Amino acid sequence: MTNILLKAWAILLLLPAIPVIALYFFFSSQNYFHLTDTSKGIVAAGPIAAYVVLVGIGWNIYSRLSKITISEPRNLGTLTGEWKFKSVSSSNPNDIRRGTCNIVKNQGALKLNGNFLENENPVGNWESGMYKLGDSRLDFFYELHELKQGQQELSNGICTLTFGSVSEKISEMDGIWILVGKQKAAGSITFSRI
Repeated sequence: MTNILLKAWAILLLLPAIPVIALYFFFSSQNYFHLTDTSKGIVAAGPIAAYVVLVGIGWNIYSRLSKITISEPRNLGTLTGEWKFKSVSSSNPNDIRRGTCNIVKNQGALKLNGNFLENENPVGNWESGMYKLGDSRLDFFYELHELKQGQQELSNGICTLTFGSVSEKISEMDGIWILVGKQKAAGSITFSRI
């Protein structure tokens, strides 16, 4: 979080400097910065005044950002590892797919990737870096690459998985999935730890 805040502050400090420098050269004779009286404060005009205002706005944004604390969910580590899954289509209960999934912790976040097998042959793979993790639920968006009739097909999907207590290592997750692509589909899925 500290690196993100430092980058945000650098951008908020340096970005306003670009138009200020350009305006300084354009209005060179009208630029001044003058301390008039301690009771009146500082008087500024031209680009320097704009810069002071923009940096003040930037400081306001930065101070609000710095109050946001991003903490790692306490159950993040309980999901990591190798999983196998069984997926059943809602429209055709005979359409069953199996595969494996790897969930890893990468810089305080989860990264999921897996593959699909049909008749023990790989027919596609998927990956996700966008997720929402609750105490007993994992929602993630994924991108699916499938080989259908010799053609690569790309689809996007959403999967929602529920699991038990976070106090112990999770061994099974159940949920639903929805796929959006050339052929929309939905179904149920069960994850089991390998």
